[in-house]
Amino acid sequence: PLLSLAKEETGHFDQVHRRLTERGRKLDLPEADGYVNALRRAVRTDHGAYPLMLDRLLVNALIEGRSCERFHLLSESLNNDALRVFYRDLMESEARHHRLFTRLAEDRFGRETTRARLADLAEREAGVVASLPLTATVHG
Repeated sequence: PLLSLAKEETGHFDQVHRRLTERGRKLDLPEADGYVNALRRAVRTDHGAYPLMLDRLLVNALIEGRSCERFHLLSESLNNDALRVFYRDLMESEARHHRLFTRLAEDRFGRETTRARLADLAEREAGVVASLPLTATVHG
């Protein structure tokens, strides 16, 4: 399932790159992602209490969930029909990715453990989000 996800994400990157090129824009080198880095640091505070793989899967689930929310907001706010559909499709994809990471965690570590850890990480993630400046990013 992760190979399929990687292929899908590569396809999304290609779509974004083509849209930028059509508009005469270029991709710049990405900046460090403050949200992702802060979220990963927040998880490491109790390293060892939970399996590292569980935390990695759930951090990815949280990141994908936030991206889904952002694409939803974009898709609902745009006047351009083509872009609205594009972001709606990305939103649906990010929702699937969130579910995939959560399901993989549940399959490996059990539903109860996964749900308890996800609730804990979601609280930490809320603190991370509240501490960061509002910026125009998708994953950050």
